Amino acid sequence: MDIFLQPLVRKLPDLLEQAGMAFLPTLPLLGMVFLAAKLRSRWGLAVMVMIPVAALFANPDWRIFSHHGLMHFSIVYELYQQGTLPENSLFAGESLRYPYGYHVVVAFLVKLLNAAPSWLFIFGNLLALALLVFLLDSSSQMISQDWKFRSAAVMFCLAGPSIFTFGPLLRMLDLMGIPAEYRLIPLHKFTTVSSNPLGLAFFALTLLGAMKAVRDGTQKATLLCMATGLIGVRFFYPVYWPVAALAVLTAPLFSVTEQKLRSAIGACVLVALTGLLTLLMIQWFRWGGGFQGLLAGPRHLLRNSAVILPNILLMGLLLVWRRSRLRESGDTRRLLLFLLCFSGSALLLYLVAHLPTHAEYKYLSAGLFTSGIVGGWIWRQLLEKKKLLALLVLFLTLLPFGAYLADRHSRWKAVGGLKTEGKFIVRTSKEEQDLYRWILERTPSDAVFIDDEMDIPPLSHRVLFIGLDGRYHTRLHNGWGMPVDSILKALNGVDPQAVEKRRRLALTILQGEVPTASPDWSELEHLRASRPIYVVSRNGKSSQKLAASGLLRQVHSSKGVEVFQIAEEPHFARQ
Repeated sequence: MDIFLQPLVRKLPDLLEQAGMAFLPTLPLLGMVFLAAKLRSRWGLAVMVMIPVAALFANPDWRIFSHHGLMHFSIVYELYQQGTLPENSLFAGESLRYPYGYHVVVAFLVKLLNAAPSWLFIFGNLLALALLVFLLDSSSQMISQDWKFRSAAVMFCLAGPSIFTFGPLLRMLDLMGIPAEYRLIPLHKFTTVSSNPLGLAFFALTLLGAMKAVRDGTQKATLLCMATGLIGVRFFYPVYWPVAALAVLTAPLFSVTEQKLRSAIGACVLVALTGLLTLLMIQWFRWGGGFQGLLAGPRHLLRNSAVILPNILLMGLLLVWRRSRLRESGDTRRLLLFLLCFSGSALLLYLVAHLPTHAEYKYLSAGLFTSGIVGGWIWRQLLEKKKLLALLVLFLTLLPFGAYLADRHSRWKAVGGLKTEGKFIVRTSKEEQDLYRWILERTPSDAVFIDDEMDIPPLSHRVLFIGLDGRYHTRLHNGWGMPVDSILKALNGVDPQAVEKRRRLALTILQGEVPTASPDWSELEHLRASRPIYVVSRNGKSSQKLAASGLLRQVHSSKGVEVFQIAEEPHFARQ
């Protein structure tokens, strides 16, 4: 026991500070549920949910950097420059395999509105959030018309019906050595630059269609709703597609008896058709790289099981407490059982799937997401019996999102300064920005760069021979959110040997040396045959070596940064 308690005692002051910071943002969230119930307005509920999310973007660093902001802006600007079938901006010559359906839309809007992608992602997030609130309320309305239930159900879905998703309680698990997952809050996805928001909205549309199928059987409108949701999920954020398909396949099990067989056949045909359609999308957009899940091993099963248990604790206890009411719930029983069955299926998928960077947590998030409606139904009954306990449960459930808001406002810092100018993302430092403006204005759009920073793709709209972490090795956030190895190997499925080969060559050149063996040079030479290649040297000694080599010519100089162009084939490559 001491092994678990000693870390807690040492970190107790820090835990109390986190709890205090999380307390104040949570009180307004608590009040929002009852205010929404009083207003009896979907618009009112949507606006109140959007306010704390929009408030985060008042921080200019967060608005632009976010978690992976520069990664997403690089994709948008690559599409802006080259159109569809974009190149991997961190690995020149390789097609991008990260799903970029949403980025196509943003790139089109950048051209149309002459607006920076950071603002377009923000507005897209808020619109997707409003749509999600409407869809979740429509789903809840099939259970009950009561506004206190509907408001609580929406907030449980968005905040995640768990007390261990962020903040001091999650930190306690971490200190005791229990695996934790801090990315489970669905609302968190709307506060960052990513494709998640529309993916969640279309997933909610699929869920709404599945619930309608359970209540009314298979109808044309229901099939259209589910098909639109499935296609939208697969196009905008395909990681959610397996759980969306699970919702469609689970629905016939709970459909009205006389239509069960027809519902089952309709669901299977629907999933098959949308699967075929999305397969064609994969072929056209060349998706798939890092998103191929692997069957989890025993160690992975234990880790994910340990993550599940605390996250289903609160809702599990409430469900056991009111299990008798579930049996007596009449016409809504099928819908509640369907939601519970789907949540269980999503948790099982989380257990057996293994995606890069543990991205299977999104299946766990989807399971908690739908159990939020059931949690809201149980909570409404608790409110009738024991109001103080109901308020405590709601407060604890909203506490992780309150902790998240407090953390992002007070602790989050970014390295370097960025701002927007029209449709461009630029550095606030004039000396740095001069370099990126020169690259943007004076080099061909298909130019390839060797640099130990990753700013060129989002700021100059050019591609790198190989991405190097550069500013990632700092305690501050660099705007990419993960090491370049994870982006290239895990998310894009680039061959690890090819990554290491290019990295070795790029680092050698940046040290001011021209390789003395041809194998590492051959790939670079292949690219140089069809497009210009530049080297950005940020080290004075290396610049002198490169200039003296006679193999590169200097084309630009700015405040200690020299840009060279590879001008001729080295002698060893001709041998």
